[in-house]
Amino acid sequence: MDENGDILFDSLPYLDQDLDLDLAEQLIQKEMGHVSHKVNDFDLFASNPVLRDALDQASKNIKINGIDTSRFRLEASADDDYKALVQNAKSQLEYQENRSLNLDLVSKFGNNAWKIYNYQLDEMVKSEQSKIDALQAQIGQVNRDRKQDQLQAKKTLDSLKLKQDELVSRIIQVRLANDQLEKELGLSS
Repeated sequence: MDENGDILFDSLPYLDQDLDLDLAEQLIQKEMGHVSHKVNDFDLFASNPVLRDALDQASKNIKINGIDTSRFRLEASADDDYKALVQNAKSQLEYQENRSLNLDLVSKFGNNAWKIYNYQLDEMVKSEQSKIDALQAQIGQVNRDRKQDQLQAKKTLDSLKLKQDELVSRIIQVRLANDQLEKELGLSS
């Protein structure tokens, strides 16, 4: 325990076989309680109220209204203004021609744009994967070095423990010999 009364958990995981895993888990959970998991809040789509409203609706599981198709209908009744219907039909025809032109352009140039985009994505993935591989290699090397250091520390700890045991044994022998001599001296005097 430290001065705050907290339990210190210090171990050499490659060497210590008598770990209290429940205690370790409790300490991890306690430490995680101190860590802030708050994500920085920012206003997504702050400059576009339509998108912000759509995001709010989606986050509240409110069904988003579909596209209003009423302007694409050519419904005529006896009292409707036919000039407005003809204008609506012309605007829809223009919309369809524009859409057809866009589809032609995409079919002509879209393949190359997608190929270039996919190539760039593949290169980014390869770059990030190489970074991940390098980091994993570094992690592996750190773990190997750590294990080697701990195994070397085990050898040192074992030799120091053996030396301590020998010294304690010698001290006990000296004390026993000293007690024996004191008894002999005490009897003869």
